Order: sequence, then structure tokens, then C-alpha cells
Amino acid sequence: MHNQLVHPDGEHVLVEREAETASRIKDLVASDPYWIRKPRIHTGELHDLRLANKIDYAFLDLTGGITKDVAGWVENGLQHMLRPKARVAFTLAYGWRTNQYMYDMQSYIKEHDPKGLRRLSEALKIDKKPILVYVYVLRSIFSQWDFSLDQTVWYQDSQQSMLLFRLHDFVRRSATMKMADVGVKMQGVIGRCCGQAKKRSAAAHKAWETRRAEAAKRSQAAHKAWKTRRKLAKAH
Repeated sequence: MHNQLVHPDGEHVLVEREAETASRIKDLVASDPYWIRKPRIHTGELHDLRLANKIDYAFLDLTGGITKDVAGWVENGLQHMLRPKARVAFTLAYGWRTNQYMYDMQSYIKEHDPKGLRRLSEALKIDKKPILVYVYVLRSIFSQWDFSLDQTVWYQDSQQSMLLFRLHDFVRRSATMKMADVGVKMQGVIGRCCGQAKKRSAAAHKAWETRRAEAAKRSQAAHKAWKTRRKLAKAH
């Protein structure tokens, strides 16, 4: 709102999976009608959302990887509702963890289009596999569009490193042009951000190990205290 990406008089679709959180969001929006004047709150999965109007701006705070359901929703739904001047942002986890779709896509690219991934790497001047696979997937699911893409890393409140992808300057893709042959503009300090992502990820893991060790100590101390109380109770 402050950056004038969203106009208060437009239609706003807010998506939240958890019903309790969605209810709080509804109350928050209702408490300040000057912030969002025409809210539509969708409670449920993003991929179940049906879009009725053209989209100027979408912020998809996924915080994980792109799943098969989300990829299908973007390709079969969202991309058909974009205006040419639209902007779309994704927050995606640097590590895929249990996201099978991303691992499957990586295997598919390795087997069927390794040259395409190399061309992307050369065009973007990066060799970070998670970022390259994400860009490849984004270009695949936005199959009707070419776009410019800004990439940065900043997700301060997360225990894992996040990537923020911002897509803009959408132009209809030529039917004769292969996906990997089209250069993707990427701005920002990618190498430095990736280094920061690794450092933050390592720091988060170290902090988690510290918390786990402290929790184990507390658990051991509590168990020892319980055994002591039990012995005293038996003695009496």
C-alpha cells in the first residue's frame, strides 16, 4: 500500500489456509475500511482459488517451494488473468526439503533439457541450482509470457533462508520461441544474496541445534528431579 503497488479502491483477494487466521484477517481489514475497501477473503488452499477478474498485482507468500498443485494453478489459472503491466512476487524456500515436485522438476531438466539450464545459468551469471530450477519452473508455468525478473533474498522472520522473486514487464511469448532461448533479465546482487542465504541457513540450523541441546538438558534435569521426588515419596 505504502509503495502504491495496491490501490485501496481495487478488488483485493486475500488467501489464508487456516480458518482461524482468516477470521482474524477479516476482522483486521474490517477495522480499517480505508486500507482495503473491497476485500474478498478466500479460506482454503491457494490452488482452489478461482479468479474472476484481471490481476494487476499478486504477492504469493508461499514460504515453501512451488508444489504441483500451485504450478498447475498458475499455469491454468493465474497466468490467463494477468494484465500486461502486472507484477507478481513469490517467496520461496531456498531449500526444498520434502517438496517432491521441485526434485522431480530438477530430474526432468537434467534428463531432458540440461542445455536449457546451462543457458539460463550463463544468461543470469549464477550457478546456484535452486535458483536456476525455480527460474526454469517459473518460465514453464508462465508459459504464455516472457517477463523480467528481480531476485533478492530477505526473509528476516523465517528459520530458513527465503528467496523473493519479483516478475514484471510481462510480454506475450512468441509461439516460435523456445523457453530456454529467451533471456531473463535479473537484477540485484545475486551472488552476495546467495552467500547470505547460506550463512543465514547455517546460522538457523546452528541455533536450532542449540535450542535442541538446551531442551534435552532441561528434559534430563526434569526427569532427574522427577526420579528424586519419586524416591522421596517411596521413602515416606
